[in-house]
Amino acid sequence: MKPLLCIRHERTDTLGVARGAFEEEGVPIQVVDAWADCSWTGLDGVSALLVLGGAMNVDELDRHPYLAGERELLCEALGAGVPMMGVCLGAQLMARALEQPVVRAAERKCGFYPVFPTDEARRDPVASVFSAGDLEFHWNEDTFDLPRGATLLASSPGGTAAVYRVGERAWGIAFHPEVDRPELDGWIGQAGAAMEPVWGRSAEDLRKEAAERLPEHEERGRELFRRFARFVKQAAAG
Repeated sequence: MKPLLCIRHERTDTLGVARGAFEEEGVPIQVVDAWADCSWTGLDGVSALLVLGGAMNVDELDRHPYLAGERELLCEALGAGVPMMGVCLGAQLMARALEQPVVRAAERKCGFYPVFPTDEARRDPVASVFSAGDLEFHWNEDTFDLPRGATLLASSPGGTAAVYRVGERAWGIAFHPEVDRPELDGWIGQAGAAMEPVWGRSAEDLRKEAAERLPEHEERGRELFRRFARFVKQAAAG
């Protein structure tokens, strides 16, 4: 089976629970760093894409020129029906590839917020893992409206798209279902002194919330990625 291509945008991104879920399902992965590796610029030799998060805005092409090529890759993958999942920045890049603007949100999110699946989510092979009020980990400052032609699968309390699907093979997830405790500790460390003034949370407060919320969050995330892995295997089998 061709590997699932995982595109990173941050050195602190470990893939969290996703890595183990793919291993359990026997789906090989190839991890590349978008800022340093050009091998992800084509779809030959891959079975699917997992596009991960990052602190940058999708239109910061002057500071992160690789985002332009990545957007082209996502456009090509969407057109070709390559299975894909975009997480946080990845979901924003998918939306931007569909010509949907990604803008600064009215307020930053850092912590666990409820999501509310739609009726369509209950029939979805991947997003049916979510139930009303599930607390999912968000760490973002940008937002977007549902791309034209996409199917809303879950919304956030403010009514924005939390999970959406493009066609039948691509999912955008505005939060971080992959995060586990070691990865979160790395993110908190990377934020450093900016945690409280920028994100409105102290490291101690966020770790305390995570200790309570992460066990269920991690198990739900594992099942999400297991379901995506099964979908990728079915698609590869034709």
